[in-house]
This record gives sequence, C-alpha cells and structure tokens, in this order.
Amino acid sequence: MAFLLVRSRKYEDSKGHSSYEKLRVYGTSSLAALSLFLSILPLPVWAEGLRNPEGRQPFAANGPREIPRRILVLYGWDEEHSEKPRTWPVDTVVGELLQAPLEWLGYEVEYLNLGKSPLPPQLPERFAGVIIDGEVDIPTLREQEVAGWLLAARKQGALLLFTGGFPFTREEVIQDLTNSLGLRGTCAKVENPSEVAINAAAEGVANFEAKAEPRGSDFLNLAAPESARVLLSLKARDVEGTRVRFDPIFLTSWGGMWLEPYLIRRASADSSPFYADPYRLLAEWLKPNGVFPAPDTSTREGRRIFYSHIDGDGFASLSQFKGHPLCAELVRDRILKVFPFPITVSIIESELRGESAGMSKEQPFVQEVAKEIFSLPNVQAASHSYSHPYIWEPLDPNPGRYDEPCLAMKVEPKFPALDLAKEIPGSVKYINETLLPPGKRCELFLWSGNCRPGPAALRTVREMGLENLNGGNTIISRMYPGLAGIAPRTMEWDGELQVNASNQNEFMYANGFNGPFYGGFADVIDTFELTESPRRVKPVNVYYHFYSATYLSSLRALEKIHHWAAEQKLHNITALEFVKLTKDARETRVIALGPGHWRFVNGGSLRTFRLPATLGVPDIARSRGITGWTRHEDQIYIHTDGKAETELVLVNAEKATPHPYLEQSSAEVRWLKFSAAQLDVEVKDLRPVELVFAGLAKQSTCTLSINGRDEQHVTDAAGRLRLTLPAQARIRLSLPTVHAAR
Repeated sequence: MAFLLVRSRKYEDSKGHSSYEKLRVYGTSSLAALSLFLSILPLPVWAEGLRNPEGRQPFAANGPREIPRRILVLYGWDEEHSEKPRTWPVDTVVGELLQAPLEWLGYEVEYLNLGKSPLPPQLPERFAGVIIDGEVDIPTLREQEVAGWLLAARKQGALLLFTGGFPFTREEVIQDLTNSLGLRGTCAKVENPSEVAINAAAEGVANFEAKAEPRGSDFLNLAAPESARVLLSLKARDVEGTRVRFDPIFLTSWGGMWLEPYLIRRASADSSPFYADPYRLLAEWLKPNGVFPAPDTSTREGRRIFYSHIDGDGFASLSQFKGHPLCAELVRDRILKVFPFPITVSIIESELRGESAGMSKEQPFVQEVAKEIFSLPNVQAASHSYSHPYIWEPLDPNPGRYDEPCLAMKVEPKFPALDLAKEIPGSVKYINETLLPPGKRCELFLWSGNCRPGPAALRTVREMGLENLNGGNTIISRMYPGLAGIAPRTMEWDGELQVNASNQNEFMYANGFNGPFYGGFADVIDTFELTESPRRVKPVNVYYHFYSATYLSSLRALEKIHHWAAEQKLHNITALEFVKLTKDARETRVIALGPGHWRFVNGGSLRTFRLPATLGVPDIARSRGITGWTRHEDQIYIHTDGKAETELVLVNAEKATPHPYLEQSSAEVRWLKFSAAQLDVEVKDLRPVELVFAGLAKQSTCTLSINGRDEQHVTDAAGRLRLTLPAQARIRLSLPTVHAAR
C-alpha cells in the first residue's frame, strides 16, 4: 500500500519571522509511514517521558544493564466514536486482576489510554512488556497503527500479552498479526459452536482456583503458534460442522494470550476465582527478562511490616456504652493508650467544628479530645477531609451509589459540592493550627468515600508536599479466598499516583457496618494470614474508623485484632513511612552487574529486596550496603542500610564469606558500624526491641555493649544471637573471631 505524507514544520528566526519546511514521504509502506508520521508529531508530556525516560543511562555492551521493570498497559477507547464515557486504569482487567501479581514479581505498571494519548515512536527501554488490556477498544482507523507498533515493540525485545480479548477486526490487520505472530485460525468469534470440549489443560497452571468447563460463549477460531506452550485448549465444531480450535491461554516466544471467558469465573460480587495461577503464568510470561531482586513493600529488617491508620468517621459520634462517651474517647483509652503501635489518626474537620449533622457534644470538648489524642507519642496526624466527599472525581463513570455528595451538614453548605481547596488544604491547615502540639505536622491525606480521587485531587495533595493513602479493595478471606481479592499497591490517574491501603476496613468486613460486628471485622485476621502464606504479598495493615467503638462487640473485635498483632513477629512503621517506601519501590532501579550481582538505586525508604531462596544467599562481605537477610516460605528477604546506592552479591551458601549479619529486627536499625569484627547499631521503638544477629560462630561467647553496659552473650547452635533490648538502645557487638555458621 502506498502512502503519501506532506507536513509543514514552522520555524521562527530571532526577529519572530516565520518560515516553513515541508516534509515529504513517498511510496512508503503503511506501517513504516505511520511509524515515521508518529516520530515527527509533537508529543504530549506523557509521551515525551516515554521518549526520554528521566534518569535512564545507556550501558555498554556486555557491561552493566538496567533491568526493565515497567509494564505498559494499553487500554481505553475514543469516547466520541465509541459513545462510552472514559475509563480509568483502576477499572481495567490489569488494574483489577493482574497488577498486584506483577508488583509482587518486581514490576511496576504504567497505563496508556489509546483514546487520549498517541503511542510513543518506539517503546522505551524501561519496559519489559506490553499488555493489551481486555478493556480496550481500538478505533478501526487506528488498528493498523497499533498492530504495527506492537510488532515493532516485539522486535525491540518487549514481550506481548493479550488479556481478555483480541481487539482487532480488520482482515488485513489480523492477517499481518497472524503471519507475524504465528497465530492460526481466523481469530474471529465462532457463532453457535457445538460439541465444545476441553482439549488440554496444563497441570499446575490451569484449573487453579476454578476448573475450566467447556463454554461456547466467546469461542474464537484462534489457535496458538505451533511452538507455543498451550495452557488451556478447547475444540468444537462451527455451524458448518468444521472442527475449530480455541487456545485461550498460551505462552510463546513473543509473549502470549489469556483470554475470556477463562480469565476469572465471575461467581458473585465477592468471589472471582482465577482459572489459571496469575503469579505463575505472569512469571513464565516474563521469564525471558530474567529473575532479579524484587523491591518488596511487605517486609523490613527481616520482619513483616505492621502499620495502622484510622479514618476520622465517627470521631464525635456517641457510643452505646454507659454514659455514651465519644467513640474517640473509647478508641483513645482502649486502643491508642494500650497498644504500643504507631497509629495514624485522621479527623473530618466538619465533625470537630460541630458543623456536621447529628453532632450533639459541644465542639470545644470534641476538639480537646482530639488534641489529647494527637499529643500521644504513638499517634501521627492525617486529614480525612473537611466534609468527607463520597465522590472525588466529577467525571468518574464508575463512582458508586451515594445519596449525598458528602456528610450531611447542619446548615446548607454555601460551597460547591466538591471544593478541593476546602477539603484538602483547608482541612490540613485546621489540623496543623488548631489540634497539633509543637513538633507535629499533618503530612498524610486519607481518601474518603469511594476512594477514587482522580487526578485533580491527587495533584492538589502532591503540590502541598503531602502523601496520600486509601483505596484498593483487598478483602481476601477463608470464605472468599480467591487471589482476585488482593488489590495492587498503587494506581495511576492521568500521571498522578494513588497509594492504596493494604487491606479493607471494618465497613466491608461487617457488612456495611450492619453486623455481625465481632465475627465481622475480626475476620481481617484471615486476610492477614492468607496474604502471608503461601507467599507474603501484603503487610499487616489494621485500618478502621472511629465508629468501631460504637458497640461492645465491634470494639472487642478491634481489641482482638490488636492482641493478635501484638503476638506476631512484626516490624512497626507509620502509615506515612509505608506510603514513602511504596513510592520508593516504584522508582527503584535494579542494575545487573553480572551473574548474581546487582546494584540498587533509590531514595533509601525501600530497604528490602526479595529473591527465590533457590538462587543462593548474600555474600555480605562482598556486597555493599547489604546488612542481612532472612528466609520466609521459598523466598529470601534481603535488607539494606537505607543508603541511596547498595550492591548485592549472591552466592551458594557454602561459598559465602563468613560475616555476621542482621537476620531480623522489630524496629528500624540505624547502622553506625558494620564489619566482620564489630556491629554497632541504634534502635528505637515504642516497645522493647527484638533483634537477631546471625552468621556468628556457633555456641561462642560474644561481648555486647548495651547503652554503654558490657555483657557476655553466647550464640546458639545455629550461630544466632537473640536479643531483647530497651525501646531505645545503642548496641555494640564485638567479635574477635568470626566463623561461618554451619
């Protein structure tokens, strides 16, 4: 097909006079011409970032190589031509089902809305793969362009994955793709297929949470390339009686497909079991990119992270206890003052000002309770807005059902339904100037309502220098154990980033807080256990509202959860710290220096990397900034000293150079000295610190100084030294002779 392109480019000289240069392309194939055409189009900010990724450095051949850790998701549609409202990444197949497993595997996801943004001239090197989302509708006129771009991305080495559907309809485009990708069949839907049967199902991947059953709906005449690994295959006859084959799940050299109706079984609103194991399937899809240390946001200093935050709803509500104390008073006396955890407390400004409907206590008294709570040493401050908006993004096509835009007010509000200046900067200013003691600041904003903030609200928070949290819908339980119940840790909104809470709150567990209360929210312990094994995918996040203190049963559920957490081997951090390390994980660079040798570059908040235990152990002596490691299930968790640049050398255990190291700590460790002869650290927490050193000579005597007082300690039979220390301590461990633990 011939193609003619004529385009004028405008220039201005130093005096402002304009001139034009015409660019012409003649006799070019359609795909090549489109590629050239895109290369000379002016790009928006988003695409410019793709063309020249900030911070990317070229690496010499056979030298250091930055691991591509990004996955680009193509989604969306042209709103005008499709007559559908725009969609957001949170509502895509990838956002709902696949981003969480990708994050666990060490990848971060970026989204490109084909209805809003042009494709970049070529796929940047930071992307390991491209996923064509099931929620994509490619305009007919752009099919050739998109198909050509995908094939070009594959030639660059990117892996492709079609999820949900095959979004091409033009015969010549389908022909190009089938020829290039080795697909067989027409790729068209088979109408009224008969004799539908399962042809093959790969053991260990397919038939994972749901068993595949023969289904005639969405049956495509599409067979995998001959060399592909087919994970699920069906056969049938078309209306003419001809045998047809459909391979909805397969992997091949260029990537693969995972198509409907065999992605999840939509059993109910609460249950969506996977037909194939998403962790294993995605790991095999990305296998050509190699195994690398995954930035891990669930663990720090060798222990699973704990953090807690309270949404401000119900702060000034009256409880059902004798004398009807405020819910905030009960949370203060039975949770905040009892359990030595860092807990982030938020308030709704209109509640504390007495402007919300139904507030019966005098406003000065409510404010005094808030001031006392914020003065507690284990409490950090956050805002939960002024009026608790239920819907944050006016153009959101999927906002949920709400009767009111926000909390009911005593007086009809004179401000707009959503006034971002009042909700965000205004509420933060009120907290800082009215409620907080010297030395404390509000640095975190907790989303309210549907927790779908949209880009404008996120931008407002970011420009104020605040962090944001809430959203996601992690609520996996023993009743509904499907992995689809695990939400991703972040979500993009037009270039802005939302950080999701690690699990849901009591409103969801207690049936919209309609009960049961004790047997409702207490089931969050199931979530904590199911996200710990067989793989640790989330930290422990105790997240609730002040109205949990309304009833005796709901308050007892809250106490049970905190008692459970106190009995676990956890590492306590604040909600703000969790947000920062989550964002740092997204920006972390992993650079391969050689076999079993990597450099990590980040902001220092993300301090844990994870690898399969079968790959070996860190050689502490040859590494740089690596302070220790521990094993959980089939993974090793490697911790760093928090410096911006660290280096890991991995070896077989028997080849590791003898060196002491930190195995785990319940509190953050600040390293003063780390050598084979001496470990010198400072620790600080709200409770006694548990710390374990390893890599020491077995059953040997060590000299230990704790806050200046020398003691003698003996290691155990495995060469470990287990310590329980004061909440604030400096420890110096002197080792005249170090031997590898055998």
